[in-house]
Amino acid sequence: MKCPRDGEEIITKLYEGQGRFHVEICPKCHGIWFDQGELNRVLPELTIRIEGMKWKPAPASHHVVISPKSSKPCEALQLDVADGLIVDRDPETGGFWVDGDEVEHLKQFATTACQDTRDHVDYIAQQMMEMGYHH
Repeated sequence: MKCPRDGEEIITKLYEGQGRFHVEICPKCHGIWFDQGELNRVLPELTIRIEGMKWKPAPASHHVVISPKSSKPCEALQLDVADGLIVDRDPETGGFWVDGDEVEHLKQFATTACQDTRDHVDYIAQQMMEMGYHH
């Protein structure tokens, strides 16, 4: 599977937080692909808010993400709850692409959420650091 941002081959890492599942991470840009339901297991408070929001077009400056799973354009949602963060959702598979720098925004969101969410975001950040990502 190729990264939708830079075309690099994506690697699979085991996530061991709320259950065990695999996420796909780009070793170059550190973007993360979450299959349907996985983002909810990592950030339940955020995804509950996402489900209640309407998908709206991304700003003109936002690069359209092509899903690495379905090869179709993702929908972009700008999240007011996370300091203008944009997440990309594959409407066909229900998966999410989160850019590497967006993990920091999610971490900021998590500081106001429950401890469980902070722990999950910290775990993802630790995995990214182990792969050489330093923000």
